[in-house]
Amino acid sequence: MIFLHNERTKMISGVYQIVNLYTKKLYIGSAKDLETRYGKQQDWTRHHNSDLVIDALNGDRFLFMIIQECESYDEALCMEQWWLNHYIMNNMWDRLYNKNKCVWKFNVTGMTHTQEAKQKISIARTGKKCSQETRDKISAAQIGKKRKPSSQEAKEKIGKANKGKKKPPRTKEHCAAISASKAGKKQTPELIAKRVASNTGKKRSEEALTNMRNAAKNRKRPAPLSIEHRNNISVGMKAYQSTKKANISQVVEDKNS
Repeated sequence: MIFLHNERTKMISGVYQIVNLYTKKLYIGSAKDLETRYGKQQDWTRHHNSDLVIDALNGDRFLFMIIQECESYDEALCMEQWWLNHYIMNNMWDRLYNKNKCVWKFNVTGMTHTQEAKQKISIARTGKKCSQETRDKISAAQIGKKRKPSSQEAKEKIGKANKGKKKPPRTKEHCAAISASKAGKKQTPELIAKRVASNTGKKRSEEALTNMRNAAKNRKRPAPLSIEHRNNISVGMKAYQSTKKANISQVVEDKNS
């Protein structure tokens, strides 16, 4: 894959073209941030244009090239339409991968859903689960990506949105999966020190203490051990002690000899 650009692309809007180096076919598009758009299109097989994806899967190579920088994204959209019109007027539309001749027809930039539409989407998606194949694809796409740290404002918004919400009870399968994922893992000294420091000096509220007392009262104690179980433990401990003494005696003899 080849990328031609000047080095001032960060946070610059503009028009770009993706060129098939074998067939010379083009895809013309616009972006608010050219560098981000290029980063999202590192893998041509993930492009939204199906014809371009088919050529990419067949082994064709592509060139991402900026053809015009603009002062704003609105200007970039206008210039993208100008380039599309250029190919339409000169009877060269068949040279493009583009399927839409009008930029604004399917452009949803800046559009926000109404509250009613959001509720309909939520109801339609309720109960639906992604297949394992889809989950694997999402997981593979996120490998190696680093999340940007949230701003203090974003953290406060998340905190307010989650305040008062009760987490659903975990199922036995969920608890087993968590336990299996943590099995054999040891916390680093830095993590332990960080947790201790964050809890040092904190006092539980009276409500929290009351909840803990009530939980302890309602907690079922394990059933007392049967006589047979106690005898088995006693036999095992005696065997362990005798083996331990024998090992110590052997070590002493080896030292004296």
